Amino acid sequence: MTPAVPTALTIGYGHAELLPVHFDDLDPMGMLHNARYALLVERALATFWRHHGHTFSDGRPTTTDAFNVVKELTIRYHAPIRGPGDVVVHFWVEHMGTSCAVYPGPGPL
Repeated sequence: MTPAVPTALTIGYGHAELLPVHFDDLDPMGMLHNARYALLVERALATFWRHHGHTFSDGRPTTTDAFNVVKELTIRYHAPIRGPGDVVVHFWVEHMGTSCAVYPGPGPL
């Protein structure tokens, strides 16, 4: 028997990526290690931009007009992620400037 896998995530706004949490992402209590939350956000953003044509080849961006630099990262933990499996990372753009974007997410679905 194969477990049911969602084919599309339905959200009211923003974007959501389904990402795996692996056993080695967990702390000794079996919860996602606090440093791994930022990694999940980074992977979700990279996946989003890759699907929109902004990738890397030979260690360099494939587009000259788009790259990401993190100025600030703040994380608020609403609920623990317990154990390995898939997790939904939900994010959205709060502000789009001429040379920057502000993502206030991720947030709970």
